[in-house]
Amino acid sequence: MKTIFSHYIHPILFLLFPLFGASTNALADNPPRVSIISPEKESTTTVRQVNINYLISESTPETVNVLIDGKLVQSVKNAVSGENEITVEVPAQDCQISVIAQNKSGKSIPAIINIYWFGPSADVRKPTLHILAVGIGQYADPTLRLQFAAKDVSDFVQTMTRQKGLLYETVETKLLTDQKATAKNIRDGLTWLRNKTGDQDIAVLYLAGHGINNKTGSFFFMPIDADFNNPDAGCIGYADIKKAVAAVAGKVIIFMDACHSGKALGDPTEANNAVKSLSETTGKTIVFASSTGRQYSLENPEWNNGAFTKAVVEGLNGKADLLGNNTVTVKTLDYYIAGRVKELTNGKQAPVTIVSEELSEITLAVVSQ
Repeated sequence: MKTIFSHYIHPILFLLFPLFGASTNALADNPPRVSIISPEKESTTTVRQVNINYLISESTPETVNVLIDGKLVQSVKNAVSGENEITVEVPAQDCQISVIAQNKSGKSIPAIINIYWFGPSADVRKPTLHILAVGIGQYADPTLRLQFAAKDVSDFVQTMTRQKGLLYETVETKLLTDQKATAKNIRDGLTWLRNKTGDQDIAVLYLAGHGINNKTGSFFFMPIDADFNNPDAGCIGYADIKKAVAAVAGKVIIFMDACHSGKALGDPTEANNAVKSLSETTGKTIVFASSTGRQYSLENPEWNNGAFTKAVVEGLNGKADLLGNNTVTVKTLDYYIAGRVKELTNGKQAPVTIVSEELSEITLAVVSQ
């Protein structure tokens, strides 16, 4: 998902500026623009140290961030308008470098180049995939029970476990369903996810169940032993989830399915705010949400799953290999989920994916032959 902000100033205003004593800094409130002068957009290297020459225009940046394959590697505080130079260390493999300038008015569109490694081959370890999957359907209150929440997360774990030895070195999972999904076990699981995930690894958090609001409107995920009278103590706050996710060293992918069938105690609007909050960590988090606004996530015995998970699992098993290259990326999975859920629910449910442009091409699964 890419958001572009347009700043338009009618030409006649430039003629009026002197009459009103307008400053030459009239555009200072614009976000900066950044472009990479060298290397070229498609370049090769045989050495790990690569010099990046980039140009800042429009306004002065407060910070310039350099990312390699979506991971922040350097943050520059003293960049100036005009030409700048920075040296980065690239891995001994093909990679993508992104430069993003930022000030109080916002972020620039990323300037991106692809670097192809022609140096000595390196023994590059495949990443490890760590999954914390929580699915709760058998709540004590019969009116809140969900038929497929536990099965949804189990099906997801089973699907991703097949990626062991393919895209990932190994797949480590912690599956908490129904009676195992207590508040304590979920908090312990978040700690496990944070501690186990290295900077080259990927962490996945999959939540399926109900949400609830406290008296001030904050959104919480309901464990099996949820305390309805005191959500702050007996439920899992999204602020706490965000804090745990931010501490993970590697990239993080969140699948959030926390409002079902119109029975959720949590306001769907607050769930939507929670989704946005989870994506605002350190530029390394991708969020797939089952629905947004005032919609609810639907499940149906005909699907043998919730609509969202059915689409996710189908996509990861190969239906989202939209380019025919035996890979499923964030972008292709997003596209497949959107269309499939709309088809299953006759347009009643619309999933939302929040991802920065530099993370959208990350491969999530490979399709075995």
